[in-house]
Amino acid sequence: MRKLLSTILLLLLSTVASLLLGEAMVRMVAPQRLQNTPAMFTSDDFLVFKLQPHYKGTYTTYEFETPISTNSIGLRDNEIGPKQENGVRIVGLGDSFSFANGVTLDETYFKRVESRLSSAYERPVELINCAVPSYSPLQSFRMLQKYGMAFDPDIVVMGFFVGNDFVESMDLFDSEGKPLLTASNGNLVSVKASDRENERGIIRPLTTTVRAHLASRSHLYVFLRDRMSNMLSKAGLRPFNLPPEFCAKEYSPRMVQGWSITSSILRDLSQYVRGHNKRLVVVVLPAIYQVYTKSWDEYINALKLNPDLYDLDKPQKLLAEFCSAEGIEMVDVLPALRSNSAKAQLFFPVDGHPTKEGHEIISEVLAGYLLSNANPPDNK
Repeated sequence: MRKLLSTILLLLLSTVASLLLGEAMVRMVAPQRLQNTPAMFTSDDFLVFKLQPHYKGTYTTYEFETPISTNSIGLRDNEIGPKQENGVRIVGLGDSFSFANGVTLDETYFKRVESRLSSAYERPVELINCAVPSYSPLQSFRMLQKYGMAFDPDIVVMGFFVGNDFVESMDLFDSEGKPLLTASNGNLVSVKASDRENERGIIRPLTTTVRAHLASRSHLYVFLRDRMSNMLSKAGLRPFNLPPEFCAKEYSPRMVQGWSITSSILRDLSQYVRGHNKRLVVVVLPAIYQVYTKSWDEYINALKLNPDLYDLDKPQKLLAEFCSAEGIEMVDVLPALRSNSAKAQLFFPVDGHPTKEGHEIISEVLAGYLLSNANPPDNK
């Protein structure tokens, strides 16, 4: 027994020594970009959570390193002053795809639209970034009610990400109407354990916590993880972060319920904006594998799914039909992203959010639509 324990102890010491040596070697020869997810949230009674005012930090993954800062309200934007006398003001809503985790503020599609319209109108244009990571359409609507409409916008742009916006509003509260999320030490955490929270990925199991700890501290772990991820991606075996359910031809009961709630929110948002004599434009933002369909094919093959049960364009078709019936302006950027997908990497392959080049394409389409479908708003 003593000999067995000695053998186990020797094995453990050898393993620890090897890991420490590997860590030291990677740090010296090939230092990695350690992951850092900003602890930038705070709780809010009406919005559930929002960004902390005057936050400054860096969002770091091995694919990007992005400075993040907020103004005195808690928006990823400059300080908002009075509307200029001859200016055009737009409020932008949405989640992390519009907030833009992986690019600087000036590279976001919101700010690129602002620049394009300023040049075309030859007058000041502001596009205020009210997007917040992990926001549902309901929270975006409430953000407009609490802050956005007070900015006196001429246009409201709602960024709708098809990957999760169909169901996130449904997943925000429990059956008693109590929020399932809160902010703790700057991070989003679950209020209580539930199956719904597990589906949304908010509850972090021990393995996830350990991985996050290693990703922020160990160069060896990041080195091995990234290369394993690349190998799995090339083999078509790396699972996607987002489920394909929103592209299913026949929606599950959960998706039917989620879309019912979300469509009602969009309808209320439209009526609210019209009630203030403003203009609403919904820009539909696709998931990475709607653009890079080879990735979708690899995913289907790896999981042995029946491709006949899915339609990659269904989310856009569904939203187009709804917006047409409700008289809501909609901009679909999927065709432009697909047609430009071979020219540049438009999404971060692992993170899944648009790159600088992706935001540029989105801004070109959205700005072109705004310029083609309306004259500059009249001053009031």
